[in-house]
Amino acid sequence: MAPQEGLIIVYFVGGLDVGALLIIALSLGLLILGFIKFNTWTSDEQQDEPYENPPRHFTTWWRFNSYALLYSSALIVLYLLCVFFPEIVVKIINGFVKDPISIPDNMPKDLQPAIYGMVICVPVYALLLRYDNPWRRWVHEQAFIPDHAKALIKNFKNNPLTFKPKINELRSILKADNRFNPQLIEDACKYFESLANKRRAVDTFATRPALAPLSSIQDIVRAWAKILYIKTKIDSILIGSEAVRCLKKCKNQRNGLDASCDHLGALFTIYFALNPNSNDQTVEATKLLTNEINKTLHKTLAKAYLIACCAVLGLTKSEKNRSSLFEQLGLIASFKPPPESLPITTTVQGLAGVLLLGLLGTVWFETLLAGEKLNLPFEIAGEVKFLPLIPEDSINVLLWPFYSL
Repeated sequence: MAPQEGLIIVYFVGGLDVGALLIIALSLGLLILGFIKFNTWTSDEQQDEPYENPPRHFTTWWRFNSYALLYSSALIVLYLLCVFFPEIVVKIINGFVKDPISIPDNMPKDLQPAIYGMVICVPVYALLLRYDNPWRRWVHEQAFIPDHAKALIKNFKNNPLTFKPKINELRSILKADNRFNPQLIEDACKYFESLANKRRAVDTFATRPALAPLSSIQDIVRAWAKILYIKTKIDSILIGSEAVRCLKKCKNQRNGLDASCDHLGALFTIYFALNPNSNDQTVEATKLLTNEINKTLHKTLAKAYLIACCAVLGLTKSEKNRSSLFEQLGLIASFKPPPESLPITTTVQGLAGVLLLGLLGTVWFETLLAGEKLNLPFEIAGEVKFLPLIPEDSINVLLWPFYSL
């Protein structure tokens, strides 16, 4: 084992216990802070599509935590740079700020590295804060936030085969709703049963685009059956404490779904009260009402899908559990999900980037220091020892990036 490696181990294990523990504690605090920050939307994302649910509900558990760790690691690396290279970081930062920062000299020696690092890290982070939104949004995109949930919703809307209810339960739900006559209810049940048996060529609705107009009362009843079934299942299945906490985060969306369903009910009542063959005015009113029903049905169905997807993604940790919970809601995701964790190419590229930056930084530091040694002092058992970060010879220059890692 090289002397400097042994010195690092001694420092973290048997050296300054209080100082080392404080560095570890502050690093863990930054890790938690990074996870919390990663689970919030950037201002640009909120402007594009304002979501009530946190980003965690738009991707899988493994993928979220993998990329949240990547995002949080940047904070930890920044702090550790301020711990191990305070003088260098201060010199760099003072070139960008009006009021230069300084390193305090009245701290206890065993706490100096940890406190120095945090004192320097705060203004450094404030300086880099302008880059946080684009950085966080980029990591969100790599984690398929919110693209995973949006892809599921699009899949459910475009492919009728993704809706697979239990026919007896669907029939009971529609009868209890009491909005349509038994013939229309039975037609909807037989239609979804035929889809389950893959006999879909007999009905043009099976290949109709997601936002195509619903041209008949049968189409309207089928779309309403989807909404009512999914809504009923969400209310009856997601009843555990964790599920309740998850659904609380989309309370306004659920209230919006309830309001849209009530609005549709009122539209259905008016629709069936009209006689389209009575006069021209009634015919025109029926057309306008049908357009309104179409528009409201599509919006309401999208709300139901959004709540279902966010609940399933937010409550499950494996593909098997996701599929099972979707099936309980009457839904089947028929597309291949994105990778669960950091792809190997992204990991390799990230390590290569750190290595390159470390190499360039080392060369720059050596030039700045005119070829002199750059040592990091440690006080161990009352004796000051030095860890050579950059030796006089450049042959070991590649060690610096690994210290950064």
